[in-house]
Amino acid sequence: MSDFIAIKKLYDALKTLDIEEFDEVYFGIRDGKYMFYQEDILQLCSIFTHNFPYMEPHQERKIVKMTFITIDKYDIQPALEKLIKGLKNIFDKSLTDIKGETVNFSCEEILEEYVSIFVNSYEKSNIIVFGELMNRENCQNFKLKIIEILEMSMEHAEDNYLIKGKILLDIIKQNQ
Repeated sequence: MSDFIAIKKLYDALKTLDIEEFDEVYFGIRDGKYMFYQEDILQLCSIFTHNFPYMEPHQERKIVKMTFITIDKYDIQPALEKLIKGLKNIFDKSLTDIKGETVNFSCEEILEEYVSIFVNSYEKSNIIVFGELMNRENCQNFKLKIIEILEMSMEHAEDNYLIKGKILLDIIKQNQ
């Protein structure tokens, strides 16, 4: 299967509520049978900005996992740039919908899932790269939301998470 078709197949599965097709893509990505392009990192994050008929919580977690599987296959800095753009898209969607009207979409759980997995799973050197890339982000409200999520996630965290979370917080807060 070509890589382009894998992302299309994932979107189609979500549109049609086809759990078997969704799982085929997920397990294909997880097991290395399929793969996404680096550009698909943005599309994976953007899944959360679409109004699909229904998405199970376990599917949301699998999408986040597929995002990180994809990040791990590519050079870290450009992959993290795509991740930050994707997280920003989720944040922006939480503020307004397509018509420009305010909506009640809550991005916090999805952003928290991404941030928590990232801090928990990646090395300090990658945390530093992510923080430096976040510093380049112009939207102060987005940065404040990430800071808020990090601070909340650190309240009940273990030592390693606290250390890496503090590093990330310090870097992001440098330009506040």
